[in-house]
Amino acid sequence: MNNLAGGSELTSIQQDLTSELNRWMEDQGDELTVFHEPLMLNAPKTWVPRKKTEN
Repeated sequence: MNNLAGGSELTSIQQDLTSELNRWMEDQGDELTVFHEPLMLNAPKTWVPRKKTEN
């Protein structure tokens, strides 16, 4: 129930995980492209249902 992110005792672990994530993203070709603003579930005006696709 306690958010430990940003705590000084975990800085090295956070740096290691960030580096690992960045390497993985590079391997995947992820260019951090964002196609639209996030749809926030607690702000219904931003949420638009996707069209149903047929299988």
